[in-house]
Amino acid sequence: MAERYYEAKNYNESVSLYEEIISIKPDCVEALYMLGKSYGRLAQNSSWLKAINYAKKTRKAFEKAYSLNPDSEEIKRDLVEFYLEAPRFLGGSNKKAQILMAK
Repeated sequence: MAERYYEAKNYNESVSLYEEIISIKPDCVEALYMLGKSYGRLAQNSSWLKAINYAKKTRKAFEKAYSLNPDSEEIKRDLVEFYLEAPRFLGGSNKKAQILMAK
């Protein structure tokens, strides 16, 4: 259901369901990854102040998903993209992106 909300661009609902899944199963890589993507979409479509909070949550979800599954090229790609695009105060870093790309 969370994936359907995401695909329907109802990101608030997808966030709610993915957070519920993670509360039950904290190490669910797919839910963490999709939670990060949902937060990322909310960040893109929000005011600047809200976007800051969503961007931080995006980074945390992507980093946790990657730490649980470092072999996922999809998670790695999106985390690298975040590092390259986000400002430094939100966790963006060209150095982090380069290190991750080298793995």
